[in-house]
Amino acid sequence: MPSPPQNGGGDAHPPQRRRHLILLLRLVTFGFSLAAAISIATNSSPSWVRFQSFRFVFAANVIVAAYSLFEMCATVHEILKGTTLFPEPMQLCFDFTHDQVFAYMVVAAGAAGAADARRLRAGGACAAESSFCVLADVAVALGFAGFAFLALASLVSGFRLACYFIVGAGIHIWPLDTEESPKSRARRRALLKARLISPKPPVQFPTPTRSFQINSSDTSTLVAVAIRIYIRSLDLEGFFLEVT
Repeated sequence: MPSPPQNGGGDAHPPQRRRHLILLLRLVTFGFSLAAAISIATNSSPSWVRFQSFRFVFAANVIVAAYSLFEMCATVHEILKGTTLFPEPMQLCFDFTHDQVFAYMVVAAGAAGAADARRLRAGGACAAESSFCVLADVAVALGFAGFAFLALASLVSGFRLACYFIVGAGIHIWPLDTEESPKSRARRRALLKARLISPKPPVQFPTPTRSFQINSSDTSTLVAVAIRIYIRSLDLEGFFLEVT
């Protein structure tokens, strides 16, 4: 009997198709980002370092390529070992937040590079150095392609994170895998049904306390006492006694 995952905390045979899909998205993102960085780095006439936007494109794609390589290693570890590299909540939050941050970063870099490439073409600089503009356009296009696959990976990681918080650790809303046994399938469906459609306990409101009621005689008595206290505070009692 196989042992359950150490970090994942779920079934012994989690669905493999999700992991293979994530691995494919990471691999394609890594390829496009690395190609974009190489296209910028080999563009040396004139030097791309003189342009701030192209430096941004190079740095963003290098960071995304390194991050995708790390995520590929983490996914391969999850496929082979059946456990996440970090504890499952930490791993899912790490994947989703970094996917979001790096996706916005690489699309911002691509937009800046595309704006500079368009400005160079409009200024006539590409007439003398056409290869520079071609490589810049290729690098920007490859960066946008890497962003597209990184955005898809972000959707998958967000889906996994939502499943973890909604359904629970180790129980994922995903098509059933061929390795899942009928007993495990029935258990997963029963737990999912119990979590999603179980009636909520009624809200218990505190019993209201009985209010204090004052009749007219009590009101007059309280007013008289209040007036007497006020007169004492002003030290006018002797004056009223002399008048009366």
